[in-house]
Amino acid sequence: MNFSMRYINLLITLLILNFFGACSIMDKNYFEQQVRTYINQFETNLKKTDDIILNQFRVAKSEKTLLKAIAVMQNKNLSSDSIECIINFKQPTIVFEDIAVRVELMVLHQSIDVENVLKEQTKLTLWLSYDDDAELYISDIDADELYNKHRSLTYKLAGLKRQKKDIAIRDIYFDQAKALRKKYDSIIWYTTYQDSTYYYVINGSWSNYFLSTERVWQPTYKMGLVSETGREVIPPEYDLVGTMGFELPGIIEVKKNGLVGHYNLLGLEIISAEYDLILPYSNDSVYALTKMDTLYGWVDKLDFSYHSGLDSALVKYIDNFNFLERAVVISAENTTMTEILNIENMGFGIVVPPTHYVKANVFPEIVSDIHTGFNSLGWGGTSSIESNGSFFFELVDNVSAFLVQLTDRYVEGREGFYNRNKLNFIDANDNVIASYKIRAGSFTYNRIDSALLEIRISPPIYSDYEYEMEGVETEWNPTLFQYFDISNPNKISQLESKREYGFTEFVKLDSSYFAGDFAYWDDVRNEKAIRNFISETTLKLIRDEILSYNGYLFTQEEIIRRYEGKKWYNPRYKRYSEFMDSMSDIDRHNLLFLETLVGTLDSPQPI
Repeated sequence: MNFSMRYINLLITLLILNFFGACSIMDKNYFEQQVRTYINQFETNLKKTDDIILNQFRVAKSEKTLLKAIAVMQNKNLSSDSIECIINFKQPTIVFEDIAVRVELMVLHQSIDVENVLKEQTKLTLWLSYDDDAELYISDIDADELYNKHRSLTYKLAGLKRQKKDIAIRDIYFDQAKALRKKYDSIIWYTTYQDSTYYYVINGSWSNYFLSTERVWQPTYKMGLVSETGREVIPPEYDLVGTMGFELPGIIEVKKNGLVGHYNLLGLEIISAEYDLILPYSNDSVYALTKMDTLYGWVDKLDFSYHSGLDSALVKYIDNFNFLERAVVISAENTTMTEILNIENMGFGIVVPPTHYVKANVFPEIVSDIHTGFNSLGWGGTSSIESNGSFFFELVDNVSAFLVQLTDRYVEGREGFYNRNKLNFIDANDNVIASYKIRAGSFTYNRIDSALLEIRISPPIYSDYEYEMEGVETEWNPTLFQYFDISNPNKISQLESKREYGFTEFVKLDSSYFAGDFAYWDDVRNEKAIRNFISETTLKLIRDEILSYNGYLFTQEEIIRRYEGKKWYNPRYKRYSEFMDSMSDIDRHNLLFLETLVGTLDSPQPI
């Protein structure tokens, strides 16, 4: 409809409604009856073809959007949704507004499943107008509440059905656990491994501390492992029983008083719990490497006998954390999942990694909330955690560092995954003395001097950012820097800066700080492009930030607005000569270096 026809339509509607405002009760009833007749026809048309239904609408919504709402009104997917939409067409609320007639219809959404009763009310609102022939049509519709509530109940009902099914599957585990409680104080977890079920049993008082944000663990119990037949695989004498077959098939690590040992599924204690570390090692004759304090040894693969001492290559293998280099994926597909024995935690798995991953700060002692694929109680959780290996390097005497790269994948997460890195500092006894989060990306390190460690991270370029970054002059993936004070090997700390470009505060810059592969949006070619040196725009931002920290009084409005809200900004100097001597050596060097690239803002000297 062109503008003139819309204008005529509006006039007709206004005339009719204004006439109604001055009419008698008889006239009011006449117009209401017209609306009721139209609503009844709309109800009838819902049973007809899409073309006939859509012909009633002249709204600013897509046909696809309309048909989604109409499908709910028609109960088109009733057999699969199991939620019926009942619209009360017989008792509409009719309100004559200035330029349209508002019709509100109450809607009942209810399940047709008698075993899972769900029932909620919503509202459907239609606005009716008169066309140039004084015939009613739908000029607007608000069906968001109707559609969203229907889908919400559909998902809720599906979840209830899955939950009942999952509970039924687990009934046998709950029954077996109930029988085992005659012998043990608590049955806390269960797991299925190699087609058999095993139960983690407790004597004493147990709390799922790892589910708490505080994570305070005060062991007042002893843990063991029992088969589904009641056979005691591991006696309840340990502080923690690990995940079955995490690294070696059929092997379970046990922990007692901070020391670790190994059991097999036959209930044989292969290695007694008297070592700080037990490390699997791929060799024809070696079952595992061991470490207790500074004493190294190995266990024979044939008879599990212990032998003291290792050659220098194996000592270096342990000291350099080479056992962490392989990728490890914790997920329902790759790891034996353990579940808490209650409905509330159904579908969320637990993993107890071997102690060497815990001591190296790769994984926590108990990993929880791993999605098992059978979560009936709602969405969420972690589908997998992947350790992508480690990067080891020596820093100063008796202190080394290694980077652990982790990827978390979330169930229906926005990005699908989240990359994170941990930088761990370790002493001469291989103990982690400090740990810090590091941004994700390609990692390099540089020991500036004996007191300062520099970490450079080149972030990945995500193609999803292309359209968001159109028109932005700066780089999408600038190099990130983090700095650590390593002057005291016993107290390594991360250096913080209030600056956006914090690296200017700690190091003297050269061209290497601005070289790399940087993605940006090329407005001329209208596409993503790569340049190998940072943009002039970014260089000026870095220069201006150094000046702002030293109190320079800018005259450019754009720069003033950028810093005027910063608490630390105290503009007081009009010329460089007023503050150049009071600048730090690093700031002075960096300002002069940057000005060789982008020029100066120094005010001219008075004549």
